Amino acid sequence: MISIIVPCYLLPDKDAELLTFTQNFIKSLREHVKVCYEFIIVDNGSPIGGEYLREQADVYVRNPTNLGFAPAVNQGLKIARGDWLIVSNNDIEFLHDWPHAAISAWVDDVGAISSHLHDSDPEHRAGIELAPEGHMFGALWMTRREVLDEIGLLDEGYERGMFEDRDLWRRLSIAGYKFRKVGWVNHIGNATWGKLPHQQKIYLANKARFEEHWSE
Repeated sequence: MISIIVPCYLLPDKDAELLTFTQNFIKSLREHVKVCYEFIIVDNGSPIGGEYLREQADVYVRNPTNLGFAPAVNQGLKIARGDWLIVSNNDIEFLHDWPHAAISAWVDDVGAISSHLHDSDPEHRAGIELAPEGHMFGALWMTRREVLDEIGLLDEGYERGMFEDRDLWRRLSIAGYKFRKVGWVNHIGNATWGKLPHQQKIYLANKARFEEHWSE
């Protein structure tokens, strides 16, 4: 079983961008991903689009307020039934059956697999690249249940978002796991983060927390 966990916090604006990005993500998921999966949406109290998210999900969790990225992802991971666990942002678009490609690339010493960002040059869209620690793509990644059972879930001490993925990669690396990148996706980038207040303050606080924790 594959579980795909997507945290969402849809904010209103004149163009409803976040809702549109999410609709595009789900459309690409339905179109390209052919493997059997359960689709888990954790809604962090979105002011808009809640009913749409509920209708699209196999499992829908709604929080009364925005708990942040790591708590929402962890909620999804805890209730997921899959042995294969995929965490995705809602501002990506699948270009092919990425879960199938990621599972096919898995070997025993790998702890997580992420995706390449879309490149306009088609010659760059093939192959598997061993990724150095710290260079994983945090907006889409896959691991296995037993890996997280060993090293733990995302650290919820990072406020809202940013650096919880790097913290996870560091723990995986210390545990002796390697990383891979496989396949391609489109990614808007900072779609939700860019609409949150006090981004710079949060970023700097999370960065300081990460550096203090991993100073050695």
